[in-house]
Amino acid sequence: MIFDIYFNNYMKKSFYFTLFISSFLNAQWVPNLIEIDLDGESHNLYSYLEDGKSVLLDFFMVNCAPCEEGSEYMDNLWHDYGPEGTGQLEILSIEVYDNTDEFVSETIESWNVLNPVINLNSIPFDFLPFVTEYPMYIMICPDRSMTIFNWIDNPDTLMEWELLLNNCNYQNNYTDIKLFEPEITFCQGNLSTNINIGNVGSNYVNEIIISLYVDSIFHSNIIWNEILPPGTTTNDSPYPIHFESEEITSDYIYFETFTPSDINLINNNYLGDISNQTNTNSQQITIEIQNDNYPLDINWTLTNNVDDNFISGNGTEYSPFELIEIDLSLDNNTCYTFTINDNHEDGMCCSFGSGYYLIKDNLDTLFYEDGAFSENIHSFYIESNEFIGLTDNIEIENNIQSIIYFNFQGQKINTPKSGKQYIKKIIFQNGNYYSKKYFKNY
Repeated sequence: MIFDIYFNNYMKKSFYFTLFISSFLNAQWVPNLIEIDLDGESHNLYSYLEDGKSVLLDFFMVNCAPCEEGSEYMDNLWHDYGPEGTGQLEILSIEVYDNTDEFVSETIESWNVLNPVINLNSIPFDFLPFVTEYPMYIMICPDRSMTIFNWIDNPDTLMEWELLLNNCNYQNNYTDIKLFEPEITFCQGNLSTNINIGNVGSNYVNEIIISLYVDSIFHSNIIWNEILPPGTTTNDSPYPIHFESEEITSDYIYFETFTPSDINLINNNYLGDISNQTNTNSQQITIEIQNDNYPLDINWTLTNNVDDNFISGNGTEYSPFELIEIDLSLDNNTCYTFTINDNHEDGMCCSFGSGYYLIKDNLDTLFYEDGAFSENIHSFYIESNEFIGLTDNIEIENNIQSIIYFNFQGQKINTPKSGKQYIKKIIFQNGNYYSKKYFKNY
């Protein structure tokens, strides 16, 4: 039954991929474009195409929130396929409203746009029939055929953009896999990661080897022999790839993927820095989540190396733009992992409001994020901290200042309820404290 569902979902994606390719067969032919960018460099569209490069035209305005969101894809594509990557793609972002060069430059710098930007007062005349809203994207192949997307129907993942580019460059019958940046959790030598690989080629893939290196020394191989259709990822399949090890003592970890006949190896590897473990000696931890306009998209968990699920929550319990504060008293000598997901994969920013989340102890902010994301994972370790516990001194009972109860969502409660787990925190007059998890069964 699971395989049937998996196969049907894959067939739907493969059908979409087939339509994706067929759109090129009837694509229109692009006019030429010759313009000078903000750095004074001249760009000739036909010259790029004659050199065998594909060109992505990004028509935008600086006061357009969807344009800002799309700039993240431009940045990733430019990094992987621009002059510093494979050199297969030129991206020209074209601002078409009456704005000064200085204002456009400041805006694109805040958006982290690295590709060339051209500032015009209006849409180029030959492109008027194609540009009807913003952002508007035109992917142009070396044969001068083009495919046009507006901000609603444009590819909404980096992998779909890469499929579009690959079809320009290779047409059909090619193999290309992509290793996504792994979400690595590393704490006190314990490493855990989900390895997600996408098929951005036109052929089915059924053999993938993932090699793991620790500080440049080979560690192990992972063999994945399942079927991966075009346009899908290993996370989509019933057989996601998960790696765990308790013996990693290094600063760097390197993943390298291989499949036979892969035409592009630049997107097959990842080097991760695991030297900067986040430590704190404070057991008082606050999770702060500032919702944007769509809190229903958000859910989160905090796990430790003892319990599978220490606390959890989701945005369905909260209002748009509500500030959520979760105060926790956690155990020392313990690793914790905070995972936050956005089901819509746009994070907590941009046109949906200025949201963010952070994790802090009583002195410092450990993690902060206010951008776009689909899933973020953060790990931290609470170091040993000397304090007087209940078993250390029998007379300490006389010096108790207060007792506070928390539920497993980290929210303060008046009294524990029968049949519920809770956290009991005892604060002493000398500033020390003791906390422990309990289950009330009466």
